[in-house]
Order: sequence, then C-alpha cells, then structure tokens
Amino acid sequence: MSTTVEVMLKAKLAELGANGLVNPGEECGCGTDDIAPCGSLNMSECVAAKWVPKSEADPEIMELQDSGADGYFEALPEGEV
Repeated sequence: MSTTVEVMLKAKLAELGANGLVNPGEECGCGTDDIAPCGSLNMSECVAAKWVPKSEADPEIMELQDSGADGYFEALPEGEV
C-alpha cells in the first residue's frame, strides 16, 4: 500500500516537533488528529504549529479566542522549521 500525503505530512510535522498546522492570515489552526477540519484542502498558507494549552498561553492571545477555547496553535519559530 502506498503512503498517503496525509501520513507523510503528519510524519514530517512530528519530525519538526509540531502537532498541527496554523494559517496565521486566517487565524485558524488544526491538529494532526483532524487535518483541515473545515473541508478546505487549500493549505498553501498553513505552517507547522504546536498546541499551546490555556495554562501556558499568552493571555492577550487567549483574549482573542473563543471564550471556551482550551488553547491555540502557534506557528513554530522560523529557525525550527
């Protein structure tokens, strides 16, 4: 069986220490357990990201999230990708 693009993407993200993607221009993110949950396959602006739980989150960023948010995905620093 051939390896799918989704499997390759998840493997590369894990290699980078990321567990998701984020599109900074759209302010959306997703975890590797649910890649592109909105049905959009256009990930051309997405970058590797890591989940930041609410307990470790920047309060200013959390203020911009939905009130029930448990955290957010943050893009990995440029030098780590």
